[in-house]
Amino acid sequence: MIKSTATPGPATVPPPNAETRDTFNWAEKAAFNPVTTSLNGVTFAVVAFGVLGVLVTGGEYGTGMIRSSLTAVPRRLPVLWGKVAVFAGSIFSVSLVASFLSFVLGQALLNSHHLGVPVTAPDGLRSVIGAAAWRLRRSDA
Repeated sequence: MIKSTATPGPATVPPPNAETRDTFNWAEKAAFNPVTTSLNGVTFAVVAFGVLGVLVTGGEYGTGMIRSSLTAVPRRLPVLWGKVAVFAGSIFSVSLVASFLSFVLGQALLNSHHLGVPVTAPDGLRSVIGAAAWRLRRSDA
């Protein structure tokens, strides 16, 4: 067992989760959102998409294929905008599927504690689509 040397305080209090919901006070129960809990892993996908963007762009320079791309279209901006459009479309479609699967799996886990909500819940579908769009915005940054 790992012993923590941190002093107890707000920074060391674990965040509320489904297993400890029965011990929540009224403020923690009001703040618990099962939709957001299902989509907490969005941040990690942003890192993966950022790395993928670097690999896609750097791969063309590394193989020398950028010369043929710029020979076909001598101006650089239309080539770069085309790359951004293709990359953004593929990232959004993959993110949308991943967000939906994350929501469904998260709600399946929360249902075992009687905390799950359907995708038709208030802000359910909007949050799933918003999570995909957020990943798109953050991976282009």
